[in-house]
Amino acid sequence: MNYAAGGTVQLRNTATNALITATATFNARTRVLTINPSVNLASSTQYTVRLTNGLTDLAGNPFAGVTWNFTTGTLV
Repeated sequence: MNYAAGGTVQLRNTATNALITATATFNARTRVLTINPSVNLASSTQYTVRLTNGLTDLAGNPFAGVTWNFTTGTLV
């Protein structure tokens, strides 16, 4: 199952709210969502991942959505 960023899975630069073009792939067997941005993420920068209510579970029930932030490490 693949999702295009900007649809049900979004990756954004938190400071600028700029949408980062990315592909999200969900592995149902391992239950792992992998988000692969089309560009390298900047170091020491906070990003926001948002899963919107456009997602459904295996029974077709809508997902309420969730958001979380992460900060990339510093290049040495």
